[in-house]
Amino acid sequence: MIKPFRIDVPDETLNQILSRVRCFPWNAMADLDGWEYGANLAYMKELCAYWLEEFDWRKQETAINQLNH
Repeated sequence: MIKPFRIDVPDETLNQILSRVRCFPWNAMADLDGWEYGANLAYMKELCAYWLEEFDWRKQETAINQLNH
């Protein structure tokens, strides 16, 4: 039997995640152009900027909760 559920991440959890992204020690990450030895630094900075400035978790949470699950 499938049991309905709702995703409801507490604000405190989201704030902790954003704080960790904001405070990431970029100087500890190797500045490599490719992906051979890990994540590309420029890409990771771009991804983190997106998370901090554009991504709306609450909007995604609402969309996910509208699904029949």
